[in-house]
Amino acid sequence: MRIAIVGAGFTGSLAAARLLQRSRQPGRIQLIDRRGHFGPGLAYSTGNASHLLNVRAGNMSALADDPGHFVRWLEERLRDGDAGDIEGAGALAFVSRTLYGRYIQDVLADARRLAAAEGGPELETVYGDVVRVEPLSGGVTLHFAGGQTLDADRALLCLGNFPPVAPASVLEQPALAAAYIDDPWRPGAFDRIGEQDSVAIIGAGLTMVDIALMLNDQGHRGRITALSRRGFLPFEHAPATAVPAAPELLAEPVTARGLLRQIRAVAGDGSNWRGVIDGLRPVTQTLWQAMGIGERQRLMRHLRPYWEVRRHRMAPSVAARIAAMLEAGRLDIRAGRILGIERAGEHIALHHAPRKASAPETLRVDWIVNCTGPQSDYGRIADPLVRDLLAAGHARPDPLRLGLDVTPACRLINAAGQPVETLIGLGPVTRGNFWEITAVPDIRTQVARIVDDLVDGLADRA
Repeated sequence: MRIAIVGAGFTGSLAAARLLQRSRQPGRIQLIDRRGHFGPGLAYSTGNASHLLNVRAGNMSALADDPGHFVRWLEERLRDGDAGDIEGAGALAFVSRTLYGRYIQDVLADARRLAAAEGGPELETVYGDVVRVEPLSGGVTLHFAGGQTLDADRALLCLGNFPPVAPASVLEQPALAAAYIDDPWRPGAFDRIGEQDSVAIIGAGLTMVDIALMLNDQGHRGRITALSRRGFLPFEHAPATAVPAAPELLAEPVTARGLLRQIRAVAGDGSNWRGVIDGLRPVTQTLWQAMGIGERQRLMRHLRPYWEVRRHRMAPSVAARIAAMLEAGRLDIRAGRILGIERAGEHIALHHAPRKASAPETLRVDWIVNCTGPQSDYGRIADPLVRDLLAAGHARPDPLRLGLDVTPACRLINAAGQPVETLIGLGPVTRGNFWEITAVPDIRTQVARIVDDLVDGLADRA
């Protein structure tokens, strides 16, 4: 068994761990990452204690068949005094993303030791940039930027999230580049922002929340303005009892309007809306896959903004800090549409049309940060591997351009509409088929299903 995994963030590292745990055949698993950072990935490497997970510890196990694994790991760290600041306790705790990154590294290390002890496959970590994959009969060849090649039986593409694409006015004006931060997670991205500099953040979701808190922690005291189409801020986590999805929801033809109607009916007076949303988690992917393309488009266009701020919520302490910044006037959330961005002397002029206002307004700032979320339209992604996959016809974007088109078994679908058995997408790259596939609970389930089937299939072939 020879498996190559492209991308060593959460999804790729979890896939490697699952392969090591499940396969008892000698073989080779090569975990490849262009940054040479194996385990946490960007999401869990921020190094900022204010960046908390937005899911409670009880639902953050990396192991689909051991839901209490992360809580036990956390309790061991607490006993050793090695867990840092934690909000809450046990399964209800919210912990830092950096601490969770350490957990993923431990999961991978434990799986590696288990495989070595039981005669399973070996894990090799490879620091390199894969720029091309070449599917062959029964296998695949990976080509690296330096000219090296690597052969494998299967390639798992765990590409994670890509930075958002800049607004057109930024792309058209190179003079704006010095004051525009395209990737808020790039190391050192905020080093040049002065203490009193004004900052405009495009987007008002959880990434904006993280960046606002990070700037505050770094001593920034200038004005921060977040601008999004609707000006929605993520809601806060609060105690809630999950309400299982009504059986008729799946029995009927699934439509965006029908889904909204059912949610409203179950939510009643709205006092337990969190429980209603949480109760949909186990069936969200099933509902999505039961919809036709037209209904998926309607959901994305009309319901997605309302779903996102309720589905992806802030930890209570994070919400309290954001509320304090709003109250102090240091953070302002605005609803509106960007009309254009241009250099205005020493500042940047951001022209926007405020929601429910009759006239455009101009916001003058020193910096602009793009927090609109990952770019999912693979046709607009400049990554060499993605471009080659599409150009060579080995992959195609899904119909909604949320990722790459894949089969239910996560095999890439090529330009001719045929599955490519040797190329497997995992995690956010498969969002078009699964929609909810960016959070740990969803990814761990997908990884377990696909990897277990892969191990069984290769064992039968051996």
